Amino acid sequence: METFCCPSCQCEHCSVIGSRNRKVIEAFDTSRSKTFRIRRLKCSSCGRIHHELPGTVIPYKRHPAESIEAVLDDTEVAVEESTIRRWKAWFNGITCHLLGVLNAMTEDNAMEKTPFPGTPLQRLRQSVGETTGWLSRVVHQTVKLNLWVQTRSAFSAG
Repeated sequence: METFCCPSCQCEHCSVIGSRNRKVIEAFDTSRSKTFRIRRLKCSSCGRIHHELPGTVIPYKRHPAESIEAVLDDTEVAVEESTIRRWKAWFNGITCHLLGVLNAMTEDNAMEKTPFPGTPLQRLRQSVGETTGWLSRVVHQTVKLNLWVQTRSAFSAG
């Protein structure tokens, strides 16, 4: 049986307990979508359930990272203006957190000692690379470290 490392407790006792379908709207063709089969993993140590996402998917987003990245880079994408505004607001709200995660990953907090000039977006791109796919790289590094900010919440009444 294949086992995986748990991002929460770092043990190697995660096993596949099932799967679920996840639809993602195609990049640059919003009339089509692609369905991924996402494996569900459960850690036998901490009991948490994790979903194994492909590199092109950002947690809780319906569009691929490629489309969101294009909007952030001011490239024209065939999505509604309200979607573009939401993506930019989401990214502006999470950029400082992502920079903090990248800073914590570097030895001796090198980013803090010699900060990159420019906007938070420019600093983020300088730290993960200017090539296409920079958004996927930073998001998945954050997710793997179990530092992704949850945008959903749940509570128990009573």
